[in-house]
Amino acid sequence: MPHRTALRRRLRLRRRTPRRLARWVGRSWARWTYGRHIEPRWLELTRCDIPVAGLPQPFDGFRIVHLSDFHVGRNVCLDYLAESIAVANAQRADLIALTGDYIHQGSRYIDRMARILADLSAPHGVFA
Repeated sequence: MPHRTALRRRLRLRRRTPRRLARWVGRSWARWTYGRHIEPRWLELTRCDIPVAGLPQPFDGFRIVHLSDFHVGRNVCLDYLAESIAVANAQRADLIALTGDYIHQGSRYIDRMARILADLSAPHGVFA
């Protein structure tokens, strides 16, 4: 009897293994596709009102645009960056902050990216 139970267990595992492998391949493919084709071209505008106790009156309604992680390179084109800059400028922010990674890899896009970023403008400055 114990031998028969072990044999059944092995047969069940053999039947499950292709399904598990298929699930793993499917999930991996979905993650790769999302990370390579969808997220790099996802431009999201989020507005947040942040109450600050004791904030001086001149800063009431002060608008900050925060741009981050462009990762411009082979998969994220300069047109996407130009669109991001246009959306940022349309917000008429008082200040613009740039953080994160600008270039994905190497130095190939630095000059062109700098020319596009130079189009950013805000009364209190653009900081990186």
